[in-house]
Parts: sequence; structure tokens; C-alpha cells
Amino acid sequence: MIKAAAVLLLLSCAPSRAQDPAPQPKNRYQWIAKLRSDVTSAMTRASLSKKQTQSLGKSVETLRLAVEAHANKIKFNEGEITKALGNIQKELSGSAFGPEDRDAIRHDLANIPRKEPKARPPRPMRPPPRIIRPRR
Repeated sequence: MIKAAAVLLLLSCAPSRAQDPAPQPKNRYQWIAKLRSDVTSAMTRASLSKKQTQSLGKSVETLRLAVEAHANKIKFNEGEITKALGNIQKELSGSAFGPEDRDAIRHDLANIPRKEPKARPPRPMRPPPRIIRPRR
């Protein structure tokens, strides 16, 4: 009886060997890289038409270029990223992807932080108009 209690005590105190889940991306471009990876792997398992494959391939390439540009501190056209994300969203609405792939891609799309436009500084105040009085 004492041995059984000691074994239970040791098992309850021992650290669990369960693996930690993969770390979540921290910024917009890490989420975009994760989305790109998920879409690429989903494309290999999906039954896509040639047109869908070309469309998604172009979107994946755009996302790759955006992540590379960010890593190299080069500006990238935000409109192209938005267009690629919209294209992936559109292709996701079909039945070509499996449910697990579709859920993973939707999760990534939902978690990509939206790019907020930079706040413009306030306009400087104009000096009041000078009033010119006629001379007497």
C-alpha cells in the first residue's frame, strides 16, 4: 500500500513529457509565411483545376515575395498582398480542399493582423489672416 502511494506521488510530481504546441507567429509577416506554407501543403493534397492551381500558385508566390521583402526591409505593395489573400479566400470557398486544410487556412487568414494605415500628423495651424486697416 505504501509502495503504491509512493509510485503515485512520483508519477504526479514528474514533469509531463507532452510536447508543447508549435509557437504561434508573432507578427503579420510570420502569419503570412505560415499561411503560405499551409496553402502550399494543402495544394498538394487538393483536387484543383489548372486555373485554380495557377491562381493559387501566383498568390503563394506573391506572399513569398512579401515575406522576403519584409525580411530585407524593402517596401512591398500592400495592395498585392490584399489581392493574394482575397484570392486564397475565394478559392477556399470551393470544395477542392479537405476540411483539415480548409480549417488551417481559415485560421491563418483570421489571425493575420490587418495593416493599419499610418496616422497622418495634424496639419500645422495657419496664422490668422492679417487685417489691413486703411491709413487715416
